[in-house]
Amino acid sequence: MIAFRKVVTIIFLMALPAMAVACQANPAELPEATFVGTEYAYTGPESIDSGWTRVTLDNQGDLAHDLILLRLLEGKTVDDVTAMLADEGAPPSWIDVKGGASAEPGSSVSFVSNLEAGNYAMFSFGSAEDAPPDAMQGMIGQLAVAEVITAVDESALPEAAGTISLVDYQFVVNGLQSGEQIVRVSNDGTELHEAVIFRLNDGQTFADFQTFMEAGEDAEGPPPADQISSVFLSPGNVTYSTLVFEPGNYVFLCFIPSEKNDMTPHFMLGMMTEVAIN
Repeated sequence: MIAFRKVVTIIFLMALPAMAVACQANPAELPEATFVGTEYAYTGPESIDSGWTRVTLDNQGDLAHDLILLRLLEGKTVDDVTAMLADEGAPPSWIDVKGGASAEPGSSVSFVSNLEAGNYAMFSFGSAEDAPPDAMQGMIGQLAVAEVITAVDESALPEAAGTISLVDYQFVVNGLQSGEQIVRVSNDGTELHEAVIFRLNDGQTFADFQTFMEAGEDAEGPPPADQISSVFLSPGNVTYSTLVFEPGNYVFLCFIPSEKNDMTPHFMLGMMTEVAIN
């Protein structure tokens, strides 16, 4: 299970020159791009076409890993990234987070997002216990997305079983059920948001979770929940994520700090809620 984390820091690296080529896409097909993750690297295509795309993380490593995909704006370079990593402030405006996937060892997980042409970075938040984040150990990749003439028709998009809307500052959740399913996640707010999803352990309550969070570094004992997944999205983006829920009670929350509210984490502004799944 992915390790419980109390603080989220956006980590990524490197842009490469954008590629702009003219090519055709069959509207009846949903293009796919698969990246193999190991300790600590990705292998996969260096360039793909723009438009709706199914991105798959095939985790062939011995640890859980992520693939979080974002577009780099304003011509930013590695020097800008280095400066950003040294700054614990709000996420910069020059990142456009498109979604991501988290996969246990030996498993593959996919998400579908609409990728504009440009320069992208991919990275993993995951880490072994008491180890630096994967991204700091080299699990950072780069991708060029090239402009296409004909976009994939939205009729080729997967059918979602439920929806999660991220707004300022709450979750609007509908239709989630137990089992593996495709969930449409949208950022309908004005800030970068995430849905970090925890399953409450047996015998634990939402109040227990709140108490643990309020205690921060002074919290005692094991956490009352296990993190099962997370989805990051910049405003205006939509992703179709493959999520798996066992029956039980879950907590959805967003750790991102709000520059508009004195760097208060979004969950302290109300973006934390309990969701029961049967």
